[in-house]
Amino acid sequence: MSLKLKFLLTSLLSIAIIIIGLGSLVSTSVSAYLLDHSKASTAFYMTTFLEPNVQSMAGGGALSLADRAALDTVMTNPTLRRHVLSIKIWDTTGTIVHATNGELVGQNFGTDDLTLALAGQTAAYFDNLSDEENVFERELERPIFEIYVPLRSRADGSIIAVGEFYEDATRMRSELYRLLRVDWFVLTLCGLAIFAGLFSVFRQGSRTIDTQKAAIAQIQQEREALQADTTRLRAGLDTARGQLEEMDKEVSRRIGQELHDGPVQMLGYLSLALDNLAGVGSRGSARSDDVEEMQAATDRIQIELREISNRLLASGRGQPAALSDVVTAYAQRSGAVVATEGLQLTDLLRLPAQRGVARIVEEALNNGFRHAGGHGQAVTAGLSDGRLVIDIVDRGPGLPPDETLAAMAEANHHGISGMRDQARRIGARLDFDSPPEGGCRVRISVPVL
Repeated sequence: MSLKLKFLLTSLLSIAIIIIGLGSLVSTSVSAYLLDHSKASTAFYMTTFLEPNVQSMAGGGALSLADRAALDTVMTNPTLRRHVLSIKIWDTTGTIVHATNGELVGQNFGTDDLTLALAGQTAAYFDNLSDEENVFERELERPIFEIYVPLRSRADGSIIAVGEFYEDATRMRSELYRLLRVDWFVLTLCGLAIFAGLFSVFRQGSRTIDTQKAAIAQIQQEREALQADTTRLRAGLDTARGQLEEMDKEVSRRIGQELHDGPVQMLGYLSLALDNLAGVGSRGSARSDDVEEMQAATDRIQIELREISNRLLASGRGQPAALSDVVTAYAQRSGAVVATEGLQLTDLLRLPAQRGVARIVEEALNNGFRHAGGHGQAVTAGLSDGRLVIDIVDRGPGLPPDETLAAMAEANHHGISGMRDQARRIGARLDFDSPPEGGCRVRISVPVL
């Protein structure tokens, strides 16, 4: 069932219940008011005619012949005859002492219907002729308004009889029905107006909701399309990254192979030649010293080139050197003592990030050896807020005052520029500072994926 149909049914049912309830209440009130008004006016009018003609019943006496004749005369009044169809006079014991239908005179029907009148109140009933004494009135086949009025003694005001008369209620019923029709018509119009107003508000709100639903659906479609595009772009980026990594591996492998097969071999041959030359020359001569110095330099260059070649070959095979191996190789090459802690945490990084971190650490250690003589060097790693933080520190003179990373890079510090490029490629943050205890600290912060 649609929302609109639910609203229509619920609104109509609610308004119908309200209209029926209000209509019934108003109808009852209108009927009661009309009957009370008619009862009061008619009772006063009839009491004026009846009460003077029952005074013979004061003190428990019987209705006199003169009063009977006077009561018969009342019914001959043309004005009364148009409205009053029948009259009964009851004594206080429930016996009819006078009636338009003479057959009822002398019969006792009890005082149940006379209770209110004997208590001094006027009682009225509309079209209620079910009592035994109403045979004559039922035969008239008209709507009848039945009224009981107390008749009092003019001497002491006590109730001496009850007058009952039956008024033709044809006009009163017509008026009552007319008022009820107007009442129901007005209530129905009000209900329809309320329903129309509610439906207008509901329709406007429903249109707004439909428009918003359509807009939300459109946004959802655009979002799904954007997600699909993002997924495709991410897949393409991953593919491109993989291709770049493969290309980087291939380039590293080729360069490492070329270094191993070319310069390293030539330096090895040169070292042998220098050995032979040193053996031929005089050991104490200046020439022999120069040859030995050249041989030592050649050996160092050969060692460094071989290390570079090995790292490039390992990188080309997709197996970057562990950070601990990089630190160990630096210590062996430089003779510096490097304290380490938590270096195994770099295994949490992707391979490109591991390679980048290793190169930054190696460059930072070399800078520490160059500017601080390798004193107090340490490499520590730890996790913080989903990132791997690596500190490379030394106990040298530290950074010059107000020196910044950008300023050092602009001052042709090629090592600094290379470290910045490496950090940018792996999405890391690179910071340089001088701790309060002195020296220099290089901090790398890499997200752990």
